Amino acid sequence: MSNLERIARMAAKETVEQTFLMLGMDVKDPIATQRTFAFLKNLQHSFYMIKRAAIAAAVGAVVSGLGWVIWLGVKAGAALADKQ
Repeated sequence: MSNLERIARMAAKETVEQTFLMLGMDVKDPIATQRTFAFLKNLQHSFYMIKRAAIAAAVGAVVSGLGWVIWLGVKAGAALADKQ
């Protein structure tokens, strides 16, 4: 390995360590860092599932509302037909 490659590796390692340190992660304890990333991944998945459930609930409410309006129209039409 050349001297330039060694310097580049050291610079990259120092940069990554400083970046993680700025984010509040201790690079000296890789298990803790892995736990942090696992927590963030689980949090992201949870938000995704909540978003899916909220969209499904909104679509369900709209479809139910449309069905109710159609049913009211059918009942009103039947009531008018009975009067004639």
